[in-house]
Amino acid sequence: MKSLQSWPWWAKTLIIVVGLAGFGYVRVRGVASDAMQSLNLIGWASFDRTYVDWNGDIGATNVRIWPWDGDPDTDAITAERFVIDTPGWGWVLQSAFSFGSPSSLIKNRALRWATKAAEKANDGSPLEDIPAMPRIHARLENVVFSDYAQQQMWQDDVHGLASGSVFEGEGCGQDLYWTEGELVDAMELRSPGVNFELDISATGTESIAMRVALDAPGRSSWRYEANWQAPHDGNLVLIDWEQAKLRDQQWTVKDDGFVAARNAYCAQRDHLTEVQFIDQHIDYLQRRLLNWGLFANTAMVEQYRRFVSSAGNTLTWSAKPLDPVSLDKLYRFSATDMLWMLNANLRVNDDTAAPFTLRVVNAVPYPETEDIESASQIRQIVAQTSATLPAEVQSAAVVAAMATPSPAVPTMIVSAESTLIGVDGQVPTADKPVIEDVSFDDLAYMIGERVIIRTTMNSTREGELKVFNRAGIRVSLRNRPGMELEIPRSTVAAVQVVWTKSQTAAASAAAGSR
Repeated sequence: MKSLQSWPWWAKTLIIVVGLAGFGYVRVRGVASDAMQSLNLIGWASFDRTYVDWNGDIGATNVRIWPWDGDPDTDAITAERFVIDTPGWGWVLQSAFSFGSPSSLIKNRALRWATKAAEKANDGSPLEDIPAMPRIHARLENVVFSDYAQQQMWQDDVHGLASGSVFEGEGCGQDLYWTEGELVDAMELRSPGVNFELDISATGTESIAMRVALDAPGRSSWRYEANWQAPHDGNLVLIDWEQAKLRDQQWTVKDDGFVAARNAYCAQRDHLTEVQFIDQHIDYLQRRLLNWGLFANTAMVEQYRRFVSSAGNTLTWSAKPLDPVSLDKLYRFSATDMLWMLNANLRVNDDTAAPFTLRVVNAVPYPETEDIESASQIRQIVAQTSATLPAEVQSAAVVAAMATPSPAVPTMIVSAESTLIGVDGQVPTADKPVIEDVSFDDLAYMIGERVIIRTTMNSTREGELKVFNRAGIRVSLRNRPGMELEIPRSTVAAVQVVWTKSQTAAASAAAGSR
């Protein structure tokens, strides 16, 4: 065999080219693999293989995502493809052949995520090796959502995952959400595939545009669009979303057949006309608002009724806060102040938008027993509340929110005869609530108060404390009226109580409070 020195120049060149190509292929595939680690931000993830498309996009096939404490066989969300649109081949090659060590900022952020996930995230993930990106555009194609995902969405939001609609199960017996099988078998609503999309882009020095969309053709679709204020240096990977401020946001729901099919199916099942079911559907919505101490006036009800009365309508809710505000700060306001700060409106199709206004009323909690309220009981509760409101609220086209808070707001007791002592010298009011860090054991004295629970799984739950014992607590969620959540003590990382009203100890004693 001839020595390498005796080989012709073209053979040597070919060997070098093949070697470099193989090395480059490995590096480029490494970029795709590193980027797929972003899935670990939301739980465990697995996929068959990664790939780089002809235009520089990177992705993975047969993706499965499940919560850190979940079961991969029953709790996983599956998708045929997960695709991340990159800035192009220039970005891919630069990322592949930048041999410097990862940014310390990225490493620190990855460490924080891993710690919050109770050390259940993979070593070296999720952000340590993700190249900097001025835009994050990702798609999950042909998604099938697990019951776990459906339940979590039902707890924290009002949008259906398989149907793509809003308030999908309200008033239809005891249904909470619709699964893929139910939509196909019960309503004959087949879909070529449910797609989920996330698009975040950075412009200027502190402007971020966000778009989240779910599309279920033949059923419905929704999208969320928002503009945020947050310093970014052109790298969205390092954004601190806790400090980001909301400039404006908009939810849009476009019906594509689900509303008519749902109305017909539920009306037939409950032996109602479709008009009667729509009335029942709206009663159930009002009942959920009452559990939160809110009530929609006639103008708001009629706007929503138009959306659910026929197929093909579009419902748009938009808000532009008076000043950019972080969500953490916004959620600390009383209900009245939050509605005022959001400066929101509601529109059906292309008609003139109406101000989004809700009346603050005395809360009507759901029964604590296992008995479930019937449709007639819910109708009676809603009618009784409506009858207590001023006539102008029941009939006016536009009604401003109340200027006074609900009398049922929590009360903070301050020392002795003075109301000038609160938390660190602050006295809580409805306009300026005070949030106090407390221990878990302190919750034994705070039944009925509004609390904020941060868990070891990086989730935050806020609502009224219903039950306390040494093993755990039960909270009536503030953003999901009627939903109570059991939280084991072992998963609680931090506890806070929200005070919106104060009184003296003497006044408290006179009222019989501890």
